[in-house]
Amino acid sequence: ESDKNTQNQDDDSCGATDRKMERQWLPCQAAYAGSHAGRTVRYGSLTPDTLRAIPSQVLKLFGLDAMDAGMQNENDSNHHTTGIRKLFLHQSQAIESAMNGIHTVVCTGTGSGKSLCFLL
Repeated sequence: ESDKNTQNQDDDSCGATDRKMERQWLPCQAAYAGSHAGRTVRYGSLTPDTLRAIPSQVLKLFGLDAMDAGMQNENDSNHHTTGIRKLFLHQSQAIESAMNGIHTVVCTGTGSGKSLCFLL
């Protein structure tokens, strides 16, 4: 019985045992330290039907061109010099999906444009 009580004192709230108490994170917290190689940037565009469903004022607010849905020549620098925002492929796919009534989750890195998907 005393061995059982000692073991229970070492259990965290997830049921995992940490007898050394050397963890630097909270119980049940997922921890990952690493990196992944970068990927080639891929751009997408919205279909004409989706563009028609988005008010022109909204397209202008977000710097999207109603004529080409933000697609530009890949050699163009970025929207800071042209004033027109290019949509990443995941953005165009998520916007198309959501605008067609499909429940959509966007799970991408920081600064990849998830908020634009949500707002549109």
